[in-house]
Amino acid sequence: MFTAYLRERFPLRIFGVAAIGIVTAARWTSGATPTVATLAHATALSIVLLLQFRMWDDLEDRDQDSTSHQERVLVRTPAAPYQRALRCLALVSVALGAFDGWSTAVEIVLLDLGFYMAYRRVRQHVSDGVWRFSILLSKYPAFVVVVATVFGAPQAGRLAAAVLVTYLTACAYELLHERRLFAGVPS
Repeated sequence: MFTAYLRERFPLRIFGVAAIGIVTAARWTSGATPTVATLAHATALSIVLLLQFRMWDDLEDRDQDSTSHQERVLVRTPAAPYQRALRCLALVSVALGAFDGWSTAVEIVLLDLGFYMAYRRVRQHVSDGVWRFSILLSKYPAFVVVVATVFGAPQAGRLAAAVLVTYLTACAYELLHERRLFAGVPS
């Protein structure tokens, strides 16, 4: 069941590239030369955050997807195992954040709380376009900020540039993805 979900909703050709992009942007913010262990840690954290938030978004959209995407694995199977997996992923991301110290773990908890509040308090008051292109895509630059702390103290100017480029890249991808959907090209 999870393997089918991962194949369908977490393809490496997309999320592998996203993880590398997040790690690269985060690495660029620091002047220090990372060790192999630091790169592995940053990559693992990036992948876990991407999967956690992808699954979270799919669970939040499950009711809507049951009409528009009935073929999806998460729609056709019980939600409870995915909800448990999501909680496990959240714990793993915090544990990975705490690996080098508590500051990254605290950032992850704050990120989770921020998105929980956005899903519960903001989403119902904004249009789908504002949600998808402003709020939901802000998770990617937030991932850069979190992963940047794995590499040490990021330089403020570089961090701001990395966050901006990451957000613009996510917006560009989403726009291209939307055009492909409306043109009938499979995504």
